[in-house]
Amino acid sequence: MIVASALGQIFQPIFALFADVIAFFYAVIPNYAIAITLLTIVVMAVTAPLTIKGTTSMMAMQRVAPEMKKLQQKYKGDRVKQNEALMALYKEHNVSPVGGCLPLILQLPVFFILYGVIDGLINLGPGKHPKAEPRYVAHSTSLYHHLVLTPGKMTSFGVNLASKALAHHSSIFASLPFWGIVAAAIVAQYFQMSQMNRWNPDAAKANPQTQMMQKYMPII
Repeated sequence: MIVASALGQIFQPIFALFADVIAFFYAVIPNYAIAITLLTIVVMAVTAPLTIKGTTSMMAMQRVAPEMKKLQQKYKGDRVKQNEALMALYKEHNVSPVGGCLPLILQLPVFFILYGVIDGLINLGPGKHPKAEPRYVAHSTSLYHHLVLTPGKMTSFGVNLASKALAHHSSIFASLPFWGIVAAAIVAQYFQMSQMNRWNPDAAKANPQTQMMQKYMPII
């Protein structure tokens, strides 16, 4: 509990910064979906260098993938020599087996904070008839005032963005748009990775770290 509280204090300025940005966009265009989309674009632009670095590292690993596969076959029965040969290959070509994973993993805290800020917009107080208590948003902003007027709701283009697909009052039909968005996001990620692998189909097979990243990162 103490650790969680300490982490909350450390990241509080970042939560507040994200909230200020989304409040700014909402003041310009008073639409929740547009404000959240613009904030997400800003976050993706800020983390773009990490994305580029990760992609560059993955492409570098793809270039040495054929040699990696040869070494794995050559030292198939000797894990020690295989690892030594692979490390020498990485050093020779100045690549890292985790170079494509680490920059992407470093982005995760940023997107968790982004989710926390958006989730905090619909925070409710205790009681049977709870009042809206948006977290992180400055009380002087129009975003805060509009959230207080509609506790637990964020309606945009006729859809309540605060609704959850698994809400007890949601029908299967009503939850379809939510699951559709999730499915589309996952499919888009897998498609992007498949396009990268098409240039060198042996790369992912030769690099277990890359293979694991491609399996689980879209779901995360």
